Amino acid sequence: MPSKIQFRIFVAVLFLLGVGSIAQRHYSGEIPWFPGDTYSTWMIEAKVEFTAQGDAVNASFAT
Repeated sequence: MPSKIQFRIFVAVLFLLGVGSIAQRHYSGEIPWFPGDTYSTWMIEAKVEFTAQGDAVNASFAT
């Protein structure tokens, strides 16, 4: 295979990896496509402590 074709294939693979990386960050991390776009997301950290009394425990967040 001529080196020119190998180079073009290599560049195409790198391009597709870059596009795939951007898409993965957008969909899994909810990172906007364009500057100025916003998402309404919340990150909540909670610490719950309790002492069990032998019965079932039901914990939930207020909605």
